[in-house]
Amino acid sequence: MEAFIVLGILLLFIFVAHRIFGEKPESPGSGSSEYFKSSAGKTSGYSGDDISVISLPEARILARSFEVGRQYLIEYTDSSGNDSQREITVRSIDGIMVKAVCHRRRQVRTFRADRMSMVIDTATGEALL
Repeated sequence: MEAFIVLGILLLFIFVAHRIFGEKPESPGSGSSEYFKSSAGKTSGYSGDDISVISLPEARILARSFEVGRQYLIEYTDSSGNDSQREITVRSIDGIMVKAVCHRRRQVRTFRADRMSMVIDTATGEALL
C-alpha cells in the first residue's frame, strides 16, 4: 500500500514539474531557426515574457502544415496580448515564423505559429488548429 502512495506522489510531482517547466526553447547561437530578425532588424529569441498560445513542438508541426500561396483564417495573439482574426495568404515559412500577406492590414506581416489559436484553410474549410 505504501508503494502505491509513493508512486502516486512521484507521478504528481512529475506532472506538476512538467506543467511548471515544460519544454524550454534552444539557447541563442545554437543554430536554431527559432531565432529570427525582428522588424528593427535585430536578432531576437524567445524570452520568458513571450506570449505563446501553443507549445513550440505544436507550433513547429502547425507551421509545416501551411502551404505557400494558400489563404487561411487565423486567430492570433500579438506580443501585447491582443487577440485578432486575420485572413492571410502565406508567402514563406521559416521555422515557426509564417510570412504572409495580411488582408486586414494589406501588408506583408510575419506571424509566429505559437501565437495562433485557430487556423482554417479558407479554400477547404479544414481546421488545422
